[in-house]
Amino acid sequence: MASALETISSSSAVVTVDLDGGSIMHFGATAAARDNVLASFEPDVPAHPDTGALHPTHVSWLTRYRGGWQLLTPSGGAPSVVGGVHHPFHGEVSVIPWTLESHTPSALTMRTIARDSFGVTRTLALEGSRLRVTTTVENGSSRVVPAMFVEHIALELGEDARVVAPEGSQWESPFDRGTIMDWPGGLDTPIPAGEARVVSLVGRGEGWVELRRPQSAVRIEWDPRELPYLWYWQERLTDGFPFYRSADVVGLEPSSVRFGDGLDSVIDRGEAWMLEPGASRTATVEVMLL
Repeated sequence: MASALETISSSSAVVTVDLDGGSIMHFGATAAARDNVLASFEPDVPAHPDTGALHPTHVSWLTRYRGGWQLLTPSGGAPSVVGGVHHPFHGEVSVIPWTLESHTPSALTMRTIARDSFGVTRTLALEGSRLRVTTTVENGSSRVVPAMFVEHIALELGEDARVVAPEGSQWESPFDRGTIMDWPGGLDTPIPAGEARVVSLVGRGEGWVELRRPQSAVRIEWDPRELPYLWYWQERLTDGFPFYRSADVVGLEPSSVRFGDGLDSVIDRGEAWMLEPGASRTATVEVMLL
C-alpha cells in the first residue's frame, strides 16, 4: 500500500504530514526525531476495533492518537448530534483520508470532504523556520451548516519548559466556569508529573503564545478575530488510558470556541460558524522555530 506520508522542507525546517487524518506529525529543524517540536509518543495501548470517522466516543480517537497537530472541524471535543447528524469526538476530518492536491518542495495543499458536503482545503507552506497553515472550510450543501474550528497542536513539554502568553490575558477552566484567572497566575509553569491541566484563553488575547526552553522556543501566531480562543492543556506522564506515562505534552490550540463540549453546546452559546450554502471561512495559523 502506498505511504500516506508527505514531506516538505526549507533550508531551516522539515515538515511531515500523514494524509490519513491530515495530521502534521513532524516539524523540526531536521527530519531527525530528536528535532521534532511536536509531541510524539507510543503508549502501550491496544488498537480499538472502531477507528472509523463515525465512532461514537473518545476511545477510538485516543487509541490512535500519537501526538502531532490535527485539525478539529466541523466539530471538536465531545461527540454531539446536530440536525440529525452525529459528530464524533474531535470531528470527522481528523480521522478521514485527505487527498493531496499539489506538492512543491516547500509547500503542499490537501483536501477532504466530510458529511453534509463540508469541504476542507489546507495549505502548508514553509518559509525558513516558519510554517504557515491556511485552511478554508466551505459548505457545499443546500442548507446552513454549523461548524467550529480548532488547531489541535501538541508540543513536547519537559520540566524546563515555560509557556509565555500576553501579560494580563484572561483564562478560564471548563471545570470551573465563571472563575477567570489573569496570566500568568501559575499557568506558565509545568504542573507536577502525573497531573493534567485544561484551561482556555477567553479574554485579552493578542493572537500569539510561545513555548520556551533554555536553548529553543516555539511561537504560535493566529488572527484572534477568526480564532478568539486558545485551548491550553498539559498531560505530564499521567497513568492509565490513554497515555500510560508515555506523554509529557502541552497543547496550545487556537480555537473558534471557548470549550470543547461539543458542537451542540457551541451552537447554544452562539459561538458556531453558521455557514450558508456556498459560504466559506478561512483561518491561518503560523508556527515558528525560534
